[in-house]
Amino acid sequence: MRFQGWLISVCVCCLSPLLTGCWGYEEFEHKLYPHAIAVDKVDGQYVAYVQILDMRQLGKIEGSQAGESPGAWVASARGNTLDEAAHEFYQKVPRSINWGHVNALVLTNNLLKDREWTKVFDIFTRYSEFRYTTWVFSTAESPQEILSTEPVIENSPVYSGIGDPYELYRESSFIRPVRLNRLIANLREPAEVHLIPQISIDQSTWSASNEQKTTLTLTGYSLLNDQLEFVSNLSKEESVGMRWVDPHLARTTLNLAANGKLLGSAILTKPRIKIGYIREGQNIRYQLNVSIRGVVAERYNQQTLDVLDSIAEREIEHEIRNVYADGLEHHVDLLGLEDVVYRRNPAFYHQLTQRNGLFLRSNSLSVKVHVSLLNSIRTLEGTQRFLQGT
Repeated sequence: MRFQGWLISVCVCCLSPLLTGCWGYEEFEHKLYPHAIAVDKVDGQYVAYVQILDMRQLGKIEGSQAGESPGAWVASARGNTLDEAAHEFYQKVPRSINWGHVNALVLTNNLLKDREWTKVFDIFTRYSEFRYTTWVFSTAESPQEILSTEPVIENSPVYSGIGDPYELYRESSFIRPVRLNRLIANLREPAEVHLIPQISIDQSTWSASNEQKTTLTLTGYSLLNDQLEFVSNLSKEESVGMRWVDPHLARTTLNLAANGKLLGSAILTKPRIKIGYIREGQNIRYQLNVSIRGVVAERYNQQTLDVLDSIAEREIEHEIRNVYADGLEHHVDLLGLEDVVYRRNPAFYHQLTQRNGLFLRSNSLSVKVHVSLLNSIRTLEGTQRFLQGT
């Protein structure tokens, strides 16, 4: 018995050095945590801007005062490649970097106009710490100003427009944000619409103590053609019709007007989209059907729901045809119609693209919209309809 106890003690002493421990442990505050990266191209060189969080502003510390220090710091570095710029950045920081918390990637128009701009994705897909779920944006403004813009109310960029843009999209669906993995998959599809949400600085909406405050907002898209070349920036007004062919649309508003007079507004959600096509010789005619439901948010007269349905259908069709016409001007299919041919008959699709390129004409599209509106439950009429089950 004494021998067994002695043997166990020897084994424990011999094996203990082989056990793993916390020898390589690093304190949380001994690292820097980038939240967003912006990439520009100036004079043939890549310029990388890195937004690093100030964890003291992010944490809820009792007794701390907002505004004691900025919520983030922005550093920049340049190089002939993005990796070279990253290593120049490493030489300028006082601590090691943890890239696992990068939440946003901002690409400038200068970069997108370079034919080899997609090489930027190499470092984000090869380096193990970067995640594929990063949000991707474009901008026509200074990337340093974009990353230096602090959010209103909160002091940390974690709560800014690039921190969690999908929360805003669920409330008002106009410009749909995109993650890196979805963008890369989209760029590899020849018939998809290649769009990158564009972010800008808003200097007129917010104020505090009679002082204007800046904030970030989505203002449109950067448009790429099937060769992934930069075509143009589309404003929110120019791209508003694309929301009706977006199956992810969560909640959007539509003004109801007739003969120049505003009759009210409606909240619409979750459109059902069906796209078909008919071959007419070597040409194609598309049939786009959109069915959507919603509620009347504002109502300024006694027009019936059937009349408001018709007005909404006419307005939605008008927006769809406008964005279709804008796409023809840019030689791009903004509604994603060609993707239907590519999925159903890829051989015929390749035959058409080799001969004609973009095979859309001004008369290639027929549109049919069906809208079903209900009264808001908080109105007297809506309450009666609800109670009667109609």
